[in-house]
Amino acid sequence: MTDTSYYDKGPRHSGFGQNSDGSVFNDPVEAAWSALKGMPGLKQQFAAMDFVTQAGPAALSLFDGENTFDELFTIFDQALNLAVNAIEAIEMIKMGATGTDPVDFLGFILSTMTTAGLTFAIEAFQPLEDVVGLVTGNADRIRVSKDMWAYLVEGLVPVAESLKSGAADLGTAWEDDGSTSARLRLLEGADIVTYAASVAKGLSGALEFCAATFDLVESYLIARLTDLAYGIGPIIADFLTGKVANAVADLILMVSKIVLELTRIGLNMARAFGALVGIMNGVNDAMGRIAPYLDTMSGECGR
Repeated sequence: MTDTSYYDKGPRHSGFGQNSDGSVFNDPVEAAWSALKGMPGLKQQFAAMDFVTQAGPAALSLFDGENTFDELFTIFDQALNLAVNAIEAIEMIKMGATGTDPVDFLGFILSTMTTAGLTFAIEAFQPLEDVVGLVTGNADRIRVSKDMWAYLVEGLVPVAESLKSGAADLGTAWEDDGSTSARLRLLEGADIVTYAASVAKGLSGALEFCAATFDLVESYLIARLTDLAYGIGPIIADFLTGKVANAVADLILMVSKIVLELTRIGLNMARAFGALVGIMNGVNDAMGRIAPYLDTMSGECGR
């Protein structure tokens, strides 16, 4: 007799302020990489690569009429991301073309440093990530839950296959009036486990959609904080010094970014909500399929 189980080695949540290793510090290299990917210039290159690698294949087959909803979502989502980064590139080009005004340049440097610094701090220091997660939603914690359900699927699938294999082997080892009923019970058990694995897999996927949405919310809030701290300053300065056309152009670019980013967040939220609704419907359907088996099995046991 043992107290251990298959799930003992599965992923688990840690306490508030601690990562899965029990430490308050996360991998500094990964945190630095996350901050680096948000740096002006590099950020636009990554957005272009993501569009080519993720949306490109789906876009090429767009007119074949065989695109799934996920493929269409990817095209639109990556197009919005590319548009936001294109606006940021225009802002950088505009700043260079106007002779790099000292106020604009200082605001650009400070906003870049703030964005990179906040991203690194949140990614590297687990207590800070958990505190921010209370406001934005904690994507890493949600992904642990996603991994837990995925791990469960890995354990359930072999069980279903084993039950099916056992039902096939039973026919060669046991041949009388009870063998057919026994094989049916094993196959019914395999069906129940398969339905459970299907629901767990769907829930894992839905949680990833939620995590991706919260990643966007966190990035959006960091960007808006830096805008408030440094981006608005040059615009106000331009208005006060009579550079109205320049100020209006900067304001239009900033508002355009905000609208596109909010559209992208809303799109991802709708996708995550739709996935969760689909899971609830799937659970209801699975329970409807499982109920007759359970009724039959309980009836057999009750005789």
